[in-house]
Amino acid sequence: MSDQLKQHPFESLLAVIGGGLWVWLIIHHPFIGLIVVVLAIAVGVGLFKHQQKNQ
Repeated sequence: MSDQLKQHPFESLLAVIGGGLWVWLIIHHPFIGLIVVVLAIAVGVGLFKHQQKNQ
């Protein structure tokens, strides 16, 4: 277990669940899955920039 996983167990769990849902979406609804990917990347980049500002 890395330090990051110990600090954010809930976020890690969400990431695993989200990953599983995303794979299911891609298989069953590729277009919706693609939209979700784009949104997730946008949110991820936004959160990353927000964290960088706070440091």
